Amino acid sequence: MEEDKALAAQQAELQLKKALSVVLEEKAYERLMNVRLSNPELYLKVANAVIHYYQKIKRRVSERELITIINMNLAVSKQPETKIQIRRK
Repeated sequence: MEEDKALAAQQAELQLKKALSVVLEEKAYERLMNVRLSNPELYLKVANAVIHYYQKIKRRVSERELITIINMNLAVSKQPETKIQIRRK
């Protein structure tokens, strides 16, 4: 059961990498793979954003565009969490 999950996760990762190699220019792909090593959560967010962006622009995503997407995702993740407290009398 656990082996099946691990195998499925591996296959999903390979499919994602293959898709990214198509939608990203070479330098951008290398940069995103570095992000993957340092911050897997950010990598997944950026990878999804890149694929959506590619579907809109219909051309390969440059390294400069990738950096913009990374920075946008970093800015969103660094925003403080809003907490609402309800006080009852």
